[in-house]
Amino acid sequence: MTEVQLGGRRLRLAPSALVGTGGEADVYDIGSGLALKLYKGPDHPDYRGLPDEQSAARERLATRGEKLRGFPRALPPRVVAPLEVALDRKGQAAGYLMKLVRDAEPLNRWAEPAFRRAIPPAAVIPLFTDLLATVARVHEAGAVIGDFNDLNVLAAGGLAYLIDADSFQFGPHPCLAYTERFVDPLCCSPVELKPVAYHSSASDWYAYDVLLFQSLLFVHPYGGVLPGRGRPCDRALGRVTIFDPRVKVPKAALPWKVLPDELLQRFHDTFVSDRRGPFPRPLLDDLRWTRCPGCGLTHARAACPTCAGPGRPGRNRVV
Repeated sequence: MTEVQLGGRRLRLAPSALVGTGGEADVYDIGSGLALKLYKGPDHPDYRGLPDEQSAARERLATRGEKLRGFPRALPPRVVAPLEVALDRKGQAAGYLMKLVRDAEPLNRWAEPAFRRAIPPAAVIPLFTDLLATVARVHEAGAVIGDFNDLNVLAAGGLAYLIDADSFQFGPHPCLAYTERFVDPLCCSPVELKPVAYHSSASDWYAYDVLLFQSLLFVHPYGGVLPGRGRPCDRALGRVTIFDPRVKVPKAALPWKVLPDELLQRFHDTFVSDRRGPFPRPLLDDLRWTRCPGCGLTHARAACPTCAGPGRPGRNRVV
């Protein structure tokens, strides 16, 4: 049984209390709506035979304490931020106390058609409106999310929670982690989707656009298949999106033409023209999903992009 010190008292973490595990840490439910994130040490079974991961674990344990103690205090309530540093028997930072988000799903599920069958498309709007406000307030607090991806956002009760906050970038503490599908190409080498510059508020907004895009259309902006252009990360370097008629989009994805022109322009500006900036909230506020009575297509335009035409206006049903 693992033991840590928290607030001057010893806390034993039973294996039965483990509620989640990731590449860097395990998460334990310690009751009263709280959880403890415990960093994996170099001797953790997950790192057996992996010298690079063992070295990274040593570095993390040696340096993370300073970052946790200097964490910004003005972060918004939907950030699952460190509340208190947990110590090992040597007095070294071993993890931190945080609130526990119950009955939550990672945001990647919202990009899965099977998961979304029981969730109307209109439900995306309040979730991303909430996330929009949180991202803006993180930046106002002087922090950058950095490794902003669909596994460190949890959806619960219609609200969006940011987890893995210990990787946030602020002050003298850069965020060196990244996720290939969400890293901003403008932060990367022109020949490899690997950062050569630090994350920024602009790169956070890029990731927000990716998250929204795939939650609306069930496909990554650089997804699909294009013969001769390899993986989506290769097309990201060339800014070849699913808007390109040469790209074959998965059958489960919604056609991009279901979105209104103003939102499509925002996505084109981000993923093709390399423009960056805060996401305009009116684009969410004005989004209205309807179902075409003729072909059954769910869309967010004034008329069905597939079958509307002279003499066939139809009446859309709000969904």
